[in-house]
Amino acid sequence: MQAEQLEQLMLQKNDINIFDIFAILYAYCNARFSAIERSLRQVDIYRAVESKALYFENTVLPPIERCLFPLDLESRTLLLSKLRNTDNQNSNELQFYAVLRAIDSAYGNMVAGSRNRWNFTELPPQLNLNTDLGRVYHKQPSPVYPLIERHFGEYFAPGRKANWIRKGIDVGVPNLRYYLDHFACLRNTNGYDVDFGVLDSSISQCFPADLAECRIGLVPLIDQFEQFDIKCFDLDSQNKTPFRFMGLKEPKRVANEAIAALKRLSDKGATIVILPELCVPGVVRKAIADGLKNDLFPNVKMVIAGSFHDQHQQGSDWCNIAYVLGPGGQQLWQQKKMQPYTCMHYEAQRISYLANLANSDLHEDISTSDPIIVVRDTPLGRMVVLICRDLLPNHVYQEILFDLGVNFICTPALCSTLEPEFTLAAYRFAVQSQAITLLSSACAPARESHAGINSLVKVSFAIFPGFPAVRWFYCDIPPGECTYRKCSDDFIVQLGDWPRRFEPI
Repeated sequence: MQAEQLEQLMLQKNDINIFDIFAILYAYCNARFSAIERSLRQVDIYRAVESKALYFENTVLPPIERCLFPLDLESRTLLLSKLRNTDNQNSNELQFYAVLRAIDSAYGNMVAGSRNRWNFTELPPQLNLNTDLGRVYHKQPSPVYPLIERHFGEYFAPGRKANWIRKGIDVGVPNLRYYLDHFACLRNTNGYDVDFGVLDSSISQCFPADLAECRIGLVPLIDQFEQFDIKCFDLDSQNKTPFRFMGLKEPKRVANEAIAALKRLSDKGATIVILPELCVPGVVRKAIADGLKNDLFPNVKMVIAGSFHDQHQQGSDWCNIAYVLGPGGQQLWQQKKMQPYTCMHYEAQRISYLANLANSDLHEDISTSDPIIVVRDTPLGRMVVLICRDLLPNHVYQEILFDLGVNFICTPALCSTLEPEFTLAAYRFAVQSQAITLLSSACAPARESHAGINSLVKVSFAIFPGFPAVRWFYCDIPPGECTYRKCSDDFIVQLGDWPRRFEPI
């Protein structure tokens, strides 16, 4: 896009506000990022741009109470006249960048939360009106950030701050993305839609006043594959056997174990609990929701209720869906799995129950059409649920999560092996966006695929920013000897324990 095209776009669009202008200018500047960065390295140019940004903020931008309103033609024309006010046509990008800096400064502290104090799920839209131009979201640092920043000095050279490391920039070098820290602008989501929202601030009253005291529990649950009811279908066009989890052989028993685990974790002070993938069908989820409603585990305020293969309504596509439950058992949001799993034939052979199902590779039979990434601002920061393989790298939506500054990743999983793929993906999030990753897997795949190996089996983990910063949940019981061992309270992560009590890699 050239400057002239950009100006025409701003003049022709009547349904745009200052954040739509932000999206347009960001797209222009981001494409010329290297040139802007080189220019800003010169002290005199940097000071001139900062002065211009202050001028725009004080004389051109609308007041904060009108920043979400559509800009009339007179306002857009005024803004364009100021943007054209340059003696050097080659410095358009610096003019536009100055406006971005002005918007950042003028509206950076604006709160875009729900107006209904007691409604946890009524979420505000993105800040801009015309989403064809891009999407601009409010960007807030995690409340856990001071804890992270306080400990970064133990692992990094003096003089660097955690946000500099997250942005991947050299100390002291002005940087476009560093200065636009208050907003996230998404131009192209590559086929993925983003459902962004803010949980009402009243939920913070349910969390410890000192977030360092917040505890997160991971529950392993199912310990034998025979407890799953798995259905296989005819070979597909790729000679793979589609499979789907239809239920559990003893759902009430699993529900009782989940409730018992939540009670134990609550007694240990856990605020959030994460359950594994494909271990929480509707009957188990309802039992958990009823337990939250009846205050059976008073300290637990949020449950990432694993996932299961489910249909929204009769006849609709099957999906792998994780549900997030909040105070009173209400559903805060749900996330569909975006990357179906293929269990290779040689992997299935290590688990007798799977080996008996098919003589070919097994493919998870779920719909991944119209993928939506659900991102929520919570008392612990910006949170997303990535189901099992959705955590792994090389998916384009991960760049979206980096841009949005996601800093809490909850991963329900059903994995036999977590290293190196899953831990490396979690470390990448830790570096790119200060993210804490917690992966909760079922016992069955890890224990049964490692049968005969006389060593501790890694089932679940927590990875925090910093190095070393991993804590494992181990199982040391051989397959066949464990029947719902009461071990779920052995894996509680307290934020204040990091980096203490986290094991070396």
